[in-house]
Amino acid sequence: MVNAMGSGANGGNPGPGAGQADTLNSVFRFNLLATVIVIAAMGLGAAYLLDAMRAPPGDGMATSKGPDVGFVLAGTALAIPQNWIRYPAQRSGGVADMIDVTVPLEITGRGTRARADVKLLARARAIPSAVLLDTLYIHRFGSIAYTDVRGLVGKTLGAEGGYRDEMVWYDPLSPDPFVAKCLRLNTNDTWIDTCMRTLAINPQVSALVRFDGALLNDWRGFDAALNVALGDLVPDGT
Repeated sequence: MVNAMGSGANGGNPGPGAGQADTLNSVFRFNLLATVIVIAAMGLGAAYLLDAMRAPPGDGMATSKGPDVGFVLAGTALAIPQNWIRYPAQRSGGVADMIDVTVPLEITGRGTRARADVKLLARARAIPSAVLLDTLYIHRFGSIAYTDVRGLVGKTLGAEGGYRDEMVWYDPLSPDPFVAKCLRLNTNDTWIDTCMRTLAINPQVSALVRFDGALLNDWRGFDAALNVALGDLVPDGT
């Protein structure tokens, strides 16, 4: 299994303070301030970030889709499988400004389903990760490039920017690259790699996606399955 934080110099061995975090939440709060600076400009609340970061992906995905629930988000009609909707309070449908879903993904060659925790929101409120790569991340990269994940380059984000134990993995060859920012945490002597990525579903709707860092090993299959699943949520394809 490829380590989402890299295995080169300083990549696989976090700094002295990383393994001494008292709790998962204490580390998340450290990173939250720098993250919110970017997200606040998009109108996405800090409360969602904290929730998304501190609950690592795991089991519990729906075994069936259930009936579709109709929503209108940012002027776009969506049809979302009822059993994918994360919170019961959102399952009545209608006009919404955010929708939380857990998407089970079937990836060719993978024996188990992959999990993607997704927040759907207006595109004006979420900057795609590919844009952040050129406008934010590139200015905070460390000097070492990691190549543990085939097809991707990994670079750490400088601690002076408020980041800690964070790395960005990206496709250096694509004009619209796969980009994921991953956070490595030590809780109860167990390392957890959690990655986040934002992509546009259509001109009006974006998806903020959280997934297990182990899925970087099959990032092409994961991204292809995710794009199909999210595209299916827009019945008319607009």
